[in-house]
Amino acid sequence: MSAFTRTTVIDSSPAGDTVKQAVLDVDTDLTGIVGAYNVHDTATTAVHGVGAGTVCGTTLTQTLTNKTLMSPTISSPTITAGTIQGASTLNALTFAAATTGWTGAGGTASKTLTVDEAVAMSSKAPKASPVFTGDVTLAGKVINATLPAFMARAAAQADVTGDGTAYMPKFTTEIYDQAANFDGQDTFTAPVTGKYAFVLNLQLSQIGAAHTLGTVYLVTSNRTYYGVYANIYAMSSSGDLILSIAFPDADMDAADTASLLVTVTGGTKVVDIAGTTSTFSGRLVF
Repeated sequence: MSAFTRTTVIDSSPAGDTVKQAVLDVDTDLTGIVGAYNVHDTATTAVHGVGAGTVCGTTLTQTLTNKTLMSPTISSPTITAGTIQGASTLNALTFAAATTGWTGAGGTASKTLTVDEAVAMSSKAPKASPVFTGDVTLAGKVINATLPAFMARAAAQADVTGDGTAYMPKFTTEIYDQAANFDGQDTFTAPVTGKYAFVLNLQLSQIGAAHTLGTVYLVTSNRTYYGVYANIYAMSSSGDLILSIAFPDADMDAADTASLLVTVTGGTKVVDIAGTTSTFSGRLVF
């Protein structure tokens, strides 16, 4: 503490101080000065004239409670490894390790947040993939026993046309019917939508000189395909003629049907269909 000096004039003049009065004045002054120095500043925890936090060797301790910090500045926060999780584990994000360097407004580029494990983005189950039921041979050939395909042979059928009658040939002997889509008579039913190829070998006999035109039709649910043979008698040998015709790309929907019609015109109804050599076949192309 700095020295305090007071000068008091003591004299015997009535206007001056008495010795007792002078002493009282000094005491009052000293008391005020010491009191001022002992005032505690709560903002700095210091006592005036002594030094921050210490009075005569005693440490002052002050606890601040219920204080409000106005507009704090937060910089470079750290995100440690852990999980942010919502209502279910599908909403969880896992941080691989600490991520630092995030910036506030006006800052530069921030760090990249990386998820270290796969996170399911949807609770919906994936659609089932088609199942291939065929076989692949060692030679690299694909065999599919469920592919629609058939071939059937006709029995002899007498006097079916010749006068313009449209006749549906019967193919009653199945050579094969993979996936069972031919009815064993005259009709194929498509099991799936696609493009189908059909081939007909039809042997006609008893063709006479008056028979001039032969027509073969493939009748499907969507449309009819046909082949026309003019001067049919001239094409025959001793009245026999084999008509071979292919329908390579018949478009069919699932449950559509396909069957054949044959017509010979110009004469009488004496034209026959020969057995054994007459066949009807078909298959799914794509």
